[in-house]
Amino acid sequence: MFASFSNAQENFDTNQLHNIPGKFVEIPAQLIFLWLIVTFIITLVKLFLDYRLKNKLIEKGVSESALTLFLKSNKKDTGRVSIKWFAILISIGIGLTLISFLPRFGIHSLIIMTFCIATGFLGYYFFEKRQDANNLH
Repeated sequence: MFASFSNAQENFDTNQLHNIPGKFVEIPAQLIFLWLIVTFIITLVKLFLDYRLKNKLIEKGVSESALTLFLKSNKKDTGRVSIKWFAILISIGIGLTLISFLPRFGIHSLIIMTFCIATGFLGYYFFEKRQDANNLH
């Protein structure tokens, strides 16, 4: 057992150092994927619980005005959230595509992803600004 620990320094593979820049993209991509799955599950649970609450309120005979007040869903906000996620995921996709076509220079991949995600957020900001300007008129 101790002999294998003493040999660990001799068998060091220098090719492992070249894999480190790839981890800058791989690990955040895995975290984003996990976050998307958790968000999807939480959204499903929320929709199910809202449905049960609506049925319970109807069974209790709550007035229609109170029912609409409690269960008011703003479809406009839902659409904006969808557009925001579309912009973010498209920018991530473009960033990953650029990284796959360009040679990897270490931190170069991280810079490309940061720039693409920032561009996606900037595009969404201009979209929101335009939507707010249209709603005022």
